[in-house]
Amino acid sequence: GGVFQGCKKLKKLEIPEGVTSIGKKDSGTSFIWDCKELESIILPSTLLYINEELLGKCPSLSNIVVKMTDPTILKIEPYSLTYTYDSPSIYETAHLYVPYGSKTAYQVNDHWKEFKEIIEFSPIITFSDANVKAICVANWDTDGDEELSEAEAAAVTSLKGVFQGNQNISSFDELRYFTSLPEIEERAFIMTGLRSITLPNTVKSIGNYAFEGCTQLSSITFGENLETIGWLAFHNCKSLENVSLPYSVRDIYGSAFNGCNGLKRLDLSGSLVSIGEMAFADCASLESVIIPSFLTNIESDSFYGCDGLASIRVEEGNPAFDSRDNCNAVIRTQNDELVIACKTTVIPNTIKVIGKNAFGGLKELKEITLPASIEHIDAVAFYGCNNLQDVISQMSLPCPFDETAFLTNYSEDNGYTFTTATLHVPYGSKDQYKASERWKNFNVITEYGSNSFKAKTVEGIDMNFTVISDIDKTCAVGPGIPSEGANKPAVDGSEEQVTIPDEVNGYKVVEIGEYAFGLCTELKKVSIPQSINRICDMAFNGCYNLTSVIVNRETPVTINES
Repeated sequence: GGVFQGCKKLKKLEIPEGVTSIGKKDSGTSFIWDCKELESIILPSTLLYINEELLGKCPSLSNIVVKMTDPTILKIEPYSLTYTYDSPSIYETAHLYVPYGSKTAYQVNDHWKEFKEIIEFSPIITFSDANVKAICVANWDTDGDEELSEAEAAAVTSLKGVFQGNQNISSFDELRYFTSLPEIEERAFIMTGLRSITLPNTVKSIGNYAFEGCTQLSSITFGENLETIGWLAFHNCKSLENVSLPYSVRDIYGSAFNGCNGLKRLDLSGSLVSIGEMAFADCASLESVIIPSFLTNIESDSFYGCDGLASIRVEEGNPAFDSRDNCNAVIRTQNDELVIACKTTVIPNTIKVIGKNAFGGLKELKEITLPASIEHIDAVAFYGCNNLQDVISQMSLPCPFDETAFLTNYSEDNGYTFTTATLHVPYGSKDQYKASERWKNFNVITEYGSNSFKAKTVEGIDMNFTVISDIDKTCAVGPGIPSEGANKPAVDGSEEQVTIPDEVNGYKVVEIGEYAFGLCTELKKVSIPQSINRICDMAFNGCYNLTSVIVNRETPVTINES
């Protein structure tokens, strides 16, 4: 008892966290006694027992702060809170401050209900960024204590643009305490130095340009009730690597993540309905995307210029889109339109339309095969595919296409230029393509499959070959590529060992065509010459006993996926 007896200059006393018990039972005196200038006392949340009279004869005491949220946990001996004969009583003169949300519990508790005024206080927010704290205190510190409490933050309904353009802020994960914010307003954090931010669960929308140009932003945690992401909201946030959207998100507006070229992982929400134009354009590091089953509206240029994208797939059950035949593309089911492609897309032979910007900006795309089913190629379908080398058409009659479909990028010197890719067309159709208003713009048009012939291998086996180009003097083993309905093997199918020649009849053998050895079930060993640079789809389909493949070249042969 009497630990703080007669400390006449003592004005504030804070019992530290970790203390569980105050005083000794029946000590005969108060724990705090006759401290005439004492104005406030703070009791820790860990306190469990008050065993003696807590205080007495402290006439200046005006504030008692109790950090326990549940007053029933604290055991207080009878008559141990205050000196019975103090007049006036501290119950009348002192304010009792209790944690936010616990006032009612204190008002009905036998030991605390006598206080005339019980006031709730809110915990002080600890900011990791001093500059962010300074801005918050300057705008929303209502009690003047130069701190921001959780209650003060929870009362904020608008950020008022106070962070715009501030390059001196870096971390604002404490924004999660601003639980009355309905939205992140337009331009709220535009061009700031933010690296990390956590949004409160109350935010339902992120406004246009909200984080545009935050080039150092690498981490953002979205609230679980977010529904809308506005135009250019995260435009050019180049350091953002992972974006995981909550299930609640329904709409992503145009260019929302445009230019986030560091973005590698994108988890779209299950309830997403709409993705706007250029929403993820030029996200060059993005590797894969899964389109949710609820999504019914997506612009064809949503993933324009995503050079790193190698896998794109629509979830089963989507009523509007599909990814039939594992094509690595988004197809509008209703009209068989290929809407979004990537560098590994194989156009299915059921596609009728290649949509606007479908392959737009894919600088790594070098070759594309157009199936015979195509009826139209829309505007800028292959715009910006500057490294496209070969366009292989399976159409005997050239389909119409928009004049901008195969344009390369614009330059001040040359304006828009037509692709320099070589156009490969079926044998006998070259004149029709050259007479076409648009197809004739291809500088080089070659025919494939012009002649088939037989030649013997070193084993004396008759092997079928197809001329690819009379100009280049190249041919393929088997039917050649591409060849609709090719199913006849290059040999009769009974051979166990085959050595493919590197040159026959003056033609260099450069490819093993589709189904070239299809269903050659007896084939056990095949030797591939140095001249072969490509093995086409289904080339060895059904060769169940093939156990040895010898490749006589130093660099790998290109092998089609199937």
